[in-house]
Amino acid sequence: MHVNYVGDKGRCRLGHRLISDNFNNATPWLIEMKHLGSQVEMPQLQFELLPIKPGYKIYFDKAPTKEEIGTIDIKSIRVIPEYSIDITLDDNTYNK
Repeated sequence: MHVNYVGDKGRCRLGHRLISDNFNNATPWLIEMKHLGSQVEMPQLQFELLPIKPGYKIYFDKAPTKEEIGTIDIKSIRVIPEYSIDITLDDNTYNK
């Protein structure tokens, strides 16, 4: 899941369990869900965002705007499917 947000840092919990945290660096926050198995239901996910406070000494490649200081906002949440495949190769294929 990719979360694009305004703020200093974020935490994502499933019930009372912290599953991911992030210090905002102006890139989407990647939350890997596969280790949670089938126990994830979106209504149970809780996001906690903390605002960037005025005067913080945080350096970004793209500095936050004046409007973003002291505020929090979730701009977007995208659930991106992830697939994997196991391939077994016969060693004799490359020894000819």
